[in-house]
Amino acid sequence: MSRKKQMSSEYRLRIKQSILDELKRKKHLQTPQNIYHATAGKIGRLVKITVSLLSQEGVTAFLETWKNFEKPSVWCRLPNLISHHESFMMSDYLRLAMIMPFILHRFLKPLHLKSNELKIIQQRIGAQRRDYVPKAIIKCWVYVAKMMKLVFERDYTEEKYDELKRCLEAEMAILTKVFEEFVNLPNLHINFHLCLHARTYATLRNTQVGIKETVHKIFKSMVPNTNRKEVDLDLLKRYNTSFAIRHLTDDGIDKRFSRSHDGYTGLKKSACEKLFNNWFVTKDRLFDETDYIDEFNYQWATFITFT
Repeated sequence: MSRKKQMSSEYRLRIKQSILDELKRKKHLQTPQNIYHATAGKIGRLVKITVSLLSQEGVTAFLETWKNFEKPSVWCRLPNLISHHESFMMSDYLRLAMIMPFILHRFLKPLHLKSNELKIIQQRIGAQRRDYVPKAIIKCWVYVAKMMKLVFERDYTEEKYDELKRCLEAEMAILTKVFEEFVNLPNLHINFHLCLHARTYATLRNTQVGIKETVHKIFKSMVPNTNRKEVDLDLLKRYNTSFAIRHLTDDGIDKRFSRSHDGYTGLKKSACEKLFNNWFVTKDRLFDETDYIDEFNYQWATFITFT
């Protein structure tokens, strides 16, 4: 046996290059988001917001409508949405999105909303009358329900791809306009990627997220006891920012999108400010243009160290 074969056998090394090494992998494309978790999480956030808006009269009217609503007999019994919405599972949230627009449409009026919350939403949507606020809330649920149906379609046509894109854009617009809590929400930002994933994998049901879930599990296991501080979110932020920098340094161009950045040359100052400020391992401070170069060098050194 030759020395090379002996070493390969001893250390379990491959002599010939694997045929799989020739495959090209787009890390940003082939690590899709978890569609099921993202959709259910978005609905869960909307449930909590809607419940918090209800006045005492609204809670009473909602419970009365909730008890009398004709739910499908094949469904498991849903918990009380007002007092036990924390007990809802993700499948419960998806079922709830189907019936919530009809439930709200049956009873919701301005008197069922807290006065201060009513004024805030009225100002956000620029409505002249208070009657438009309940309609805006119901409209949010309608778009969420329609989006959920399109996301979990069994098959797509070219028309459905376009409809999915329009629906996701409309859902993002209405949710961020009515509720401040949805601005910069990660589960809502995923809408930007769903159309691409749908075309890549034929349907969104075909996406696999084993890598993403494994990374999430690793982050959680790093800090099991942190005095209720969600350090895993900080780690995810650092991880996502690192990949954003890596994407820019690799090529920074994606021909599938009309708005592509040509590496750092196409990156605006405002984008740099958002990218490098509030970094996980640095102290929070305002972006200063005078020390932009020093800050960039420090962040790049930090990125190399951690990756």
